[in-house]
Amino acid sequence: MLRRFAIAVLALSFWQAGAAPATFAVRLLDDPGPGASRAVAADGFHRLVVALESPPLAEWAAARGLARNQADGLADAAGRLDPAAPAARGHLARLDAEQRALLKVLPEVVPDARLATYLDEAGRGRPHRYAVTFNGLTLDVGAPERVPAARRALEALPGVRAVFAERAYVPAMYASVPLIHAPAAWGHPAVGGQGRAGAGIRVASMDGGVHKDSPMFSGLGFDFPPGFPKGLAANTNGKIIASRAYFRPFDPPAPGDEKPWPGVNGTSHGVHTASTAVGNPVTGSYWGTPIELSGVAPAAHVMSYRVFYASVQNDATFHNPEGIACLEDVVRDGAHVVNNSWGGGPGSSGGEGDPLDTALVNASRAGIFVSMSAGNSGPGGETGDHPSADYITVAATSTGGEYASGKLAADAPQPVPPALTRMAYQVPDWGGLLPIGKNRYAYLPAAAVDPGNVEGCNAWPAGTFDDRLALVRRGGCEFGRKALNAEQAGAVFVIVYNHATGGDALVGMGAGAVGTQVTIPAIFVGHTHGEALIAWHAQHGSAASVSLDTIGYFVGNAPDRVADFSGRGPGVGLVLKPDIAAPGVSIMAQGFDSAVRGEARHLGFGQAGGTSMAAPHVAGAAALLRQIHPTWDNAAIKSALMSTSKFVDVYTHDGRPAQPLDIGAGRLDLARAADPGVILDPPSLSFGTVVTGTRATLRISLRSVARDVEMYTLRTVDTTHGFTRTRAVAGMSVSRRSLTLAPGETRTLDVTWDAAASGGHGDRQGYLVLDGLRHQAHLPAWMRVAPPPAPVDVLVIDNDGSSLPAETLDAVAPGLRFADYTPSYTAALDDLGLTYDVYDADAQYDPAGARTHLLPDVVSLGRYRAIVYQTGDNSLSDASGLLPGASAPTNLDMNRLVAYVNAGGRLAMFGQDLAATLNSASPTSASFLYGEVLGAVWRRDSVTGGTVYSDTLALVTGLPGTPFERLSVDVSDTGDGAGNLSSIDEIEPKAGIVPLMKFTAGGAGFAAQGHVAAAHADRPTLERPRTTFAGRAAYFSFGLEGVNDEAGHATRADLLGTALDWLRDAATAVVTPTIRPAGEVSLFELDLASTHGGPGVRYRMDFGDGGAPTAPGGGTVFGHLYERPGRYTVRVEAANALGTTALAEAEVYVPPAAGAGMWRAFLPAAHAQAGAAQP
Repeated sequence: MLRRFAIAVLALSFWQAGAAPATFAVRLLDDPGPGASRAVAADGFHRLVVALESPPLAEWAAARGLARNQADGLADAAGRLDPAAPAARGHLARLDAEQRALLKVLPEVVPDARLATYLDEAGRGRPHRYAVTFNGLTLDVGAPERVPAARRALEALPGVRAVFAERAYVPAMYASVPLIHAPAAWGHPAVGGQGRAGAGIRVASMDGGVHKDSPMFSGLGFDFPPGFPKGLAANTNGKIIASRAYFRPFDPPAPGDEKPWPGVNGTSHGVHTASTAVGNPVTGSYWGTPIELSGVAPAAHVMSYRVFYASVQNDATFHNPEGIACLEDVVRDGAHVVNNSWGGGPGSSGGEGDPLDTALVNASRAGIFVSMSAGNSGPGGETGDHPSADYITVAATSTGGEYASGKLAADAPQPVPPALTRMAYQVPDWGGLLPIGKNRYAYLPAAAVDPGNVEGCNAWPAGTFDDRLALVRRGGCEFGRKALNAEQAGAVFVIVYNHATGGDALVGMGAGAVGTQVTIPAIFVGHTHGEALIAWHAQHGSAASVSLDTIGYFVGNAPDRVADFSGRGPGVGLVLKPDIAAPGVSIMAQGFDSAVRGEARHLGFGQAGGTSMAAPHVAGAAALLRQIHPTWDNAAIKSALMSTSKFVDVYTHDGRPAQPLDIGAGRLDLARAADPGVILDPPSLSFGTVVTGTRATLRISLRSVARDVEMYTLRTVDTTHGFTRTRAVAGMSVSRRSLTLAPGETRTLDVTWDAAASGGHGDRQGYLVLDGLRHQAHLPAWMRVAPPPAPVDVLVIDNDGSSLPAETLDAVAPGLRFADYTPSYTAALDDLGLTYDVYDADAQYDPAGARTHLLPDVVSLGRYRAIVYQTGDNSLSDASGLLPGASAPTNLDMNRLVAYVNAGGRLAMFGQDLAATLNSASPTSASFLYGEVLGAVWRRDSVTGGTVYSDTLALVTGLPGTPFERLSVDVSDTGDGAGNLSSIDEIEPKAGIVPLMKFTAGGAGFAAQGHVAAAHADRPTLERPRTTFAGRAAYFSFGLEGVNDEAGHATRADLLGTALDWLRDAATAVVTPTIRPAGEVSLFELDLASTHGGPGVRYRMDFGDGGAPTAPGGGTVFGHLYERPGRYTVRVEAANALGTTALAEAEVYVPPAAGAGMWRAFLPAAHAQAGAAQP
């Protein structure tokens, strides 16, 4: 049954371990993406977001239609919602009644729960009740351990649509404004020049707050619109017209940061992003060099909504309850545009299954243009954030230049090579201030101290750098951690140099979690200069020294290069994202002044990079288009920005022509956006997965907004081979070769893509271009061509280290070897009668480090219905620096596993040191794969106290209510197992993740509850038919090899078989109605068929006549009396013993009472809707 094989892994020039900066949306955190360590809010979460059944105001209004809303005064010409309109009052009253009804019964159902509050800009407690963008409220249950029971109790209440866990979100211009041709839009007659650009438009910033004393937010020449200011008037001035804040009462602002503007310890993030979008034109200086700056829409008003703040618990995130509350105010206060430079990683497919994304979508439905950053987890595929189509998602590209804070030079021994006499550097806004003038330092590279700690993520012995400058490499951990480790080892200064993937770009270093503790200066230099300094020290030893000159100057830079950190598509749910790109590298704007400290940082100027800095360029551009075309809706603005963007001569960070999954439609270009000629719906072609041998067709609507008749010729363009060697997109055809549009006319065309003719398996990309005499438009297209499913049941990935070269392991520790435990898994699969392939990840190891990913690509992984991944005794992570080459799983490998599960894959991971292998063996940080997909928080290295039990059984027991409840396995060394499990990690499943098994014999005391296995699945319910997590994942913090096959306990095959049954199970529900006339009891027969989980054991019904769904029960026949005749849609929720859930519905007609006799529905309906397992 075994087919051992090797899947080809392309050695592309992607980033190595620790290469990408902040996971989410700010370039100022060196957090290396979803595969690498990132801050994790463990389970201090004790709040639940409760969604009620009725739609929020924005969704209700959208369903009514624009014409009706305008007639009732509920919306303006562009569709922007007025929540204060009389037509809204009735619906808002209904929502208020629903919420009050829930609060009335709450003490009986969840006695410990109370309505949660937040502290506003005046320090007042405000209730977490929402009605405009989200119908529901947030409840505080008091403690994390109460969350699971409270969630179950709330989900069972009538009128509750869904209950969501609390979640945290992280914050993700010199040459940028001219680069996007903003002056061209300023010159439009409807604008009237830079001084009027954006006039009358209100742009909201959901960020770290803006500061009234910042020059780019001066109120000189501005007046308040009618009805303003809003919030705290002390931080408004006519330019700033609203200032609100959202502080968690249980984690309030740290001293000096209590205001709605950033204070002594606050972040400049909001000041920087808002000034990029709408900042006033100013002349300032950067390290002594004069600069001129302007926002994209400098005459617009700014509305400040502060969600990020320096908290007493050092939590720099905002949580979804405060995020929803903020968006409620953004709509109620009347914003036209909102910028969101933050994210939560590629973990949600968005929509109604995600409460914050629901609020974002409904803010767009309310008529507010929503700009979102794509996240900073690139350059791997499927690392982007924010997948919904209702808003615009923005990637980051480079500008034409950047500023260096000064010059660094090697000055001894003489003579010094010219290459080392003028090295540009960048300064963060934390740590000690740089000494003024020119200063000299002896230095010591980390590589010369400990080759295993070149990135400085581990502590050095005291005195290592005494009175010297420490030189460390970027990557692996936050910048602040590197600097603090160096300072604690005696360093008086720190230089961080870029890694090979980052090249010679200068990036702003974020403080991260510990940077505020650093008291010595730190600077950042490019990769070439860092390596040259290492070589200079290797040549001259302690005689080598450097000098630092603190006078700033301008450094050239190549424009239109996609940043290596920019999140790539496709988005979660396999949709084409990002939508567009904009400048986001070394953006000069208000704030992040590295020459000062404290609150003054926000009043000066500094550079920052990230998709955080790209999104406000698009927000400012949307403000200009809203000014020029006040009747255009959001879809028209989005289409105009995308269809006129630049997609030619834009390159990736490694020199390849950028494609739609990198930049969407292209880099923002306002030269033609105000007059695009045509509005495209949709503005991009997202074909999703198409199986080879089949084809797919999408329809596009084209509406002319040109003043004259325009004839367009249609062509497809493939730029993958270069911009001077473009060709037609293979396999793509268009239903028309040309079309003519009169002003205001709408026509459609079909685009068909033949997977077999597209060029093979994988991601296929290109553009559809419309060439007219006066206008040109384009839209991006993407399709993933999938091969047929693999002819086996399971892919086993061997990552136990047994194939690593002996000389490599000896370099880590002499005599270190790892046993091969794959036979334990394949033997169990043989016992189960399952077929499998084996992929040896360790055999792909390259000591030279040329390979940055060692696992198969996502398309190859996607052929398998289930993957079993085992790490045996292996505890080496790619981020540890202990191995000279990249070892599995690299960051890109973890990206691929995340993408596999997000696309619906089933993943089981086994290993007693898996957390370490995934760079996640910390209670406060974890990779995205470990913390979000597996859903675990690491609590302790060994639940057995570091021993293998030899004189008694060591039992791991399944927990009640899970598929494992009847299983207990012995992991001692008294049987035929490997006897190796001395380091079984104790884990704590995060909110919404189900614990499966716990260690129940012996142990050295638990850090939590002794859990050693967990499962992650998102099951549909009657109230929440759509899920946001398509796959399933099971995590066992022990290896199958250590389980003993013995009488009285479960065997290795029992354990693996149960896990695979749960992972692979699929179910179909059926409802068969027997309908009686109104006033008589109709019957409904229910059934559930599943592939691995047996028949249904739990059913619920919604009879469609407005009554609450039934409570869960085991009966398969339900009776119901309809009081009135008519048509009804009945729905059923069914689950089997494995927890797999499926939905079904049927339309029935109930005749009047006079129509006696038996009636039957048209046909029994059986719809398996997102069947998902949940233990």
